[in-house]
Amino acid sequence: MKQVKFVLCIFTLIFAFAAFAQAQEAAELEKIVVTATRTPEVLRNVSSSVSIIEKDEIENSTARTVDDLLIRKEGITLRKAGISHTDNKITLRGLGNVLILIDGLPANDAVGGQQLDNLPLESVKRIEIVRGAASAVYGSEAMGGVVNIITKKPEKRLQGYIDGGGGNLDTYQAGGELSGSYKDLGFLFTAKREETGGYIPLRPEKRKSGISYEDIDVHTLEQFGKLNYKITADSDINFQLLRTYNHVDNNTGTKNLMSDRDRDRVQGSYNLRIGEIDSSLKCFYQKDNFTYNSLKSKTNIPESEMDSDRDLWGISLQASRDITDFWKLTAGVDYKNAELDTAYEYYFETRDRRTEGKQDYWGPFLQNRFSFLDQRLNLHLGLRYDTWRSHDAKNFDSKYQTAPTEYGSSSEGAINPKLGLTYELPWDSTLRASAGRAFRAPTIMDLYYTWYYGATTYAGNPDLDPEDMRSYDIGVEKRFGAKGTISIRFFLKLSGYGKLEGKKWRLCKWIV
Repeated sequence: MKQVKFVLCIFTLIFAFAAFAQAQEAAELEKIVVTATRTPEVLRNVSSSVSIIEKDEIENSTARTVDDLLIRKEGITLRKAGISHTDNKITLRGLGNVLILIDGLPANDAVGGQQLDNLPLESVKRIEIVRGAASAVYGSEAMGGVVNIITKKPEKRLQGYIDGGGGNLDTYQAGGELSGSYKDLGFLFTAKREETGGYIPLRPEKRKSGISYEDIDVHTLEQFGKLNYKITADSDINFQLLRTYNHVDNNTGTKNLMSDRDRDRVQGSYNLRIGEIDSSLKCFYQKDNFTYNSLKSKTNIPESEMDSDRDLWGISLQASRDITDFWKLTAGVDYKNAELDTAYEYYFETRDRRTEGKQDYWGPFLQNRFSFLDQRLNLHLGLRYDTWRSHDAKNFDSKYQTAPTEYGSSSEGAINPKLGLTYELPWDSTLRASAGRAFRAPTIMDLYYTWYYGATTYAGNPDLDPEDMRSYDIGVEKRFGAKGTISIRFFLKLSGYGKLEGKKWRLCKWIV
């Protein structure tokens, strides 16, 4: 009862404050988002909880990476991992299963890793963050939500810059950008190089005698290129290339001596408007390679090297049309193929160790938006069916096995619906509510990979079921034009077994 009274007091304060606030929103352009429904929608008509990081905010921030920028938004936490933070992972509302997109296409690696540092922040124009279950739109991995990183478009006039900097711990950075257009062809190229001497992460009392400790050296190189070509007034084609390299040289008495992370990614899209139908065909290929050396714990001498290739490619086709004045329909299908090949080389023993596997994902989907009362009331109905097949998997370690363990093909499916609504209240306020189902399919590593830490063995489970969740969200948002926004939100997450996983009140959000 006390919670109810407190919430009622908050509502009273909001609407009382509204009587004294100036209505400046009419002078502003309506914000448009594309991630929540995969089509352009006015933000106030979207039922999901959405935040936007605009170009000006990116340029005026002190953030150096995408994850530095994201943790400034509500509901996002960052778990830093890896010597140079190459394994950083964000959570949305406490869930780590977050889908990362680059211009609308999946950018998690083949086993679900986020790797947010693989795109130079200088090439980012805008970031859209969608909280809550989004499997009805994007399928697996979108349990906690979606982060869509939208890259810059080429400038109309030729322009560019070169910059550089330095700091303590032997840190140096240099980069530049060149962008422009010639007739209907636009181009953009961004590059950044950074080196740092790092630091010794072990406290003096933790360091072992007889070992020479040196600083950690980190080298990163990021390159991003983009080409746009406008074919006709109703069609265009886009192509982009991303290459990143991260090298860590670590001699600190820990278990990793050197590690390399490389990513090569190409993606393209073809957009075509036929009459009243907006259609798009998108595809991508992404190759991640992760290599690291393991050290003997007592001598600090390299004893093995792991080489992991994680390949991912996919294609997406969708079309949308306004069927009537109040009904918009979007339909499409996604396909994705993931492949893992991880091998170990041992320097002081004859040992063969390898894990391999492949997965195919299919996901047809439908999205409906119904608008009533001059678009004051909007209903969103989404439905998606995902099916995935794991195949060609085997695991072998000659130290414990005489022959590889080969796994047969297995297939599963999941239906993910979502219902959402928005209603325009008086005093420039909006009520939002949504309910949906989300899931995460087990990855190749979850199913088949076996690894060792000390005397403990961690084995994959080929019979592992997908994670499952129901998500409910309701809230009220009050806008004060350019001055800011106050929102009150309540969300609830339930596991597939009906167990209460978590709940949270966000009583106030003030954006200046």
